[in-house]
Parts: sequence; structure tokens; C-alpha cells
Amino acid sequence: MHKFLIASFLFLTSALSAQPLNVKVRGKSAILYNPNNRTILFEKQAKEPHYPASVMKIATALFVLDQKGIDLEQRFKASSQALAVVQAEEKHADFLSFPPYVMEHDGVMIGVEEGKEYTLEALLHGALLASGNDASNVLAEGLGGSIENFMQEMNHFFQEKGFSQTRFQNPHGLHHPAQMITAYDMARIAGLAFDNPTFCKIVMAPSYDLEDGTIWKNTNRFLKEGKGKYPYFIGGKTGYVASAGYNLVVAMEKNGRRLIAVTLGCEKSSERFEDAIHLFEAAFREEEQKRLLFAKGQGGFSPKGDESRRAKLKEDVELRYFPSEESELKAKLIWHKLKSASKGAQVGKLVVENASGVEVASTPLIAEKRWKGNGPSQLVWWLLGLAIFAGGIKLRKVFQR
Repeated sequence: MHKFLIASFLFLTSALSAQPLNVKVRGKSAILYNPNNRTILFEKQAKEPHYPASVMKIATALFVLDQKGIDLEQRFKASSQALAVVQAEEKHADFLSFPPYVMEHDGVMIGVEEGKEYTLEALLHGALLASGNDASNVLAEGLGGSIENFMQEMNHFFQEKGFSQTRFQNPHGLHHPAQMITAYDMARIAGLAFDNPTFCKIVMAPSYDLEDGTIWKNTNRFLKEGKGKYPYFIGGKTGYVASAGYNLVVAMEKNGRRLIAVTLGCEKSSERFEDAIHLFEAAFREEEQKRLLFAKGQGGFSPKGDESRRAKLKEDVELRYFPSEESELKAKLIWHKLKSASKGAQVGKLVVENASGVEVASTPLIAEKRWKGNGPSQLVWWLLGLAIFAGGIKLRKVFQR
């Protein structure tokens, strides 16, 4: 029998209070974010606008890889328009005279050649590993028909994802006065990107070999052998332009706990990596806590106040959390729409959500005794309430005479 779900809410708020990580970072903006439960473990001016530089190539890659039926073997020819370069000083003196995607002479270019064909897979590696602005432009033009159209579709994509304050001007991150993002939004975008297996595979690749023997290397220091290598690293992206400073987006995972750090506006390249390590190490030192929210067998739950249909919890509802990720909680009852149910049958479930609406715990609700026939419908309860209210008015009129 098909089951329909009807939700009703319990007014339960937790006394939990988050204990943000006590870390000093040198970036102008920074955040440590858990994409699974959407909690913020640390933030410093995380919602202040900042120029993204090349970390926004993560957003470009997410948009590309999220498209249905994407073919990584699809080939695109590099056009002169996609590879156009101007002097940075000339462009910065009058941004309105140039398309936002036009590259600058001192920006990163990785040797993409005009008239040559490249697979989408190669261009994604060129953009994410070697930070090639030329690779980003060619893939944008190839997929969108034009770079302008690609950017229009990409911005629509992120608007639909809930990034209402974010609008990108080009696919590579070179400076444009209207292209800004917050550390918070960048962390959320990265969280979506790291849910994509192809994205994860690309950013963890040490290098990519092209058909002509050219090798594009991953420049991320967390992958390099030596003291910079970090054991929990699962990918990231650096960025730099003079107006932005040194930026970094990086993800780490330890014992199934995935965290994303974003640091923007560092004065030195090394500071962004040091900021990230300090944030991750502080988080990974935390010990997981446990708290019993509801005990097994607790009863008295009923749909829409129907006392003839009572239910109890099948199991304990226990919350596991880290101190920096504590959140206010809300419990929700979700009932199956059943005509009848035997004693002990599952009739719904109790779900606990955090402040971001993410489910953090749940347990089935089982019938305390047999449920017979249909309980009163919502309409019946409404009509009954209306009748009582109307009767009350009539009684008052009688006593006022």
C-alpha cells in the first residue's frame, strides 16, 4: 500500500550552544564549513564581498559537471576570441571597453593554441589543476556557443541553487569590479562541487597528460611530497590577483567528517595554507559528543491530537555532534496516512533537524495499540472547533440577556 506522509511539528528547541573554534587567521575573510550538516565551525567576515580570483573556477567546473549528459570526450576548437589577450593596465583603466572574459597579459595561460581541439576533460584539468584562464574560456565558449551565453546560463544555474547575491562575470576569475563572492558562498559552492565524483577525481590528480605530450601539473602544495603535504586532503583550488590577494578553497576529510576551509585576502601565499591548516587541526582535535534526546518507548505521540491513535518511539534518539557544530534543534513528526495499523506497526517517524533544516537523527514511530478505522480528518477537527466556537457565542448571548 502506498504511504502518504503528513508532517506535524513538535516545538522542541535544544539548549545546545555552538562553541566556535578559537583560531586566529590572517585572511581578510575566512570560514570553516561542514557541507553535510551545513554548519559553520568558524567564520571571520565570512559574508563580506571579496574578489574571488581563480577559486571561482570551482564554480565554473560545478556548473559544467552538473549538466545532464555531459560528455567529457566532447571536443572544442580554441578560437581567437576565446584566447584574446590585452594589457592588464589598459583593461583596468576602462573595463567597459572590453568583454569581462578577455584575458590579461600577466594572467595565467597554459599554452592553449588557437585552432587546436581539446576535450572537455582536458580543459577542465587545465582550468582546475594549472589554473589556465585560456582553458576556462575555451570550455565556456565550446559549451555555451559563446562565453557571454555560457555566463548567462551559469548565473541562472546559481540563482536557482539559492545564491541570490552572487553573479559571475567571467569563467576564470580575473578581476572585474562587479565580480565578487563571499567566503560563505564559496564554501557552499565548494560543498556542492565535492559531491561530484568527477570533480573530486580531477582536483586530486597530480597532473594531466595531453595527446601531444604536454603535461599540466597540479600546483596545489597539499599534494606535493614534503612538509606541505596533508594526509586528509581531498582537493582544493588556489587563486590570486592583486585586487583579491591570495585566496584558497580546500577540503579535508577525516573519519568521514568532511570540512571545507575558505580563506580570502591573505597578503602572502603561505598564509592561506597556514590559515587552512590551523582551522582543520583545531576541528580535528575536537572529540565527538553524544546526547540522548528521546528515550526508546517514550509515547503519547498522536496525529492531529487523535488520542485513539497513539504511538511511541521504537528506538532511542541520540545526537552525535562536535562542539563547534552544535545547533538549535527542532523535532518533527511525520505520519503515514493509514486506515488502520496493528500494535507495534510503524506508523510514522520522529525526525530531528538542525537549524539549517538538515536531518541529524530519527527513529520510527510504532503504534502503542491497534489503530482502528479512520481517525478524525483535519476537516472534522476544524468543523468541530467551529461548532464549539459558535456554541460559545450563543451561550454568551443567553447569559447576557
